[in-house]
Amino acid sequence: MGATSRRKGAEGEREVAHLLGVTRNARNGVSTSDLAVPDACPYHIEVKRWGRGTMSDLYAALDQATADATGKSPVVVVRTNRREWVAVQWIGDAAWLKDAVKEAGSVETRQDI
Repeated sequence: MGATSRRKGAEGEREVAHLLGVTRNARNGVSTSDLAVPDACPYHIEVKRWGRGTMSDLYAALDQATADATGKSPVVVVRTNRREWVAVQWIGDAAWLKDAVKEAGSVETRQDI
């Protein structure tokens, strides 16, 4: 990984840490690429900042987050140049989404789709 990629990754980590109100972990006074989220947080957060990204890059990032999650729900927070940050997770881990839809009430299903 080149210096530019490392710098862009570190900047992305700092931006997301600020947005989430957390810090970055440090070892021997040097920041690591890990966000310092509370242990009680049910999510493992992987931050990616790309110049250009593809769906295969996104799936690779989700696979990496899943491998590192150790019992937590993996989430990838990602953005490309000049775009907003987005959070992505496996639909099976998005219980909050299912709960929100269920809480909103039933919807008639369309038969013409």
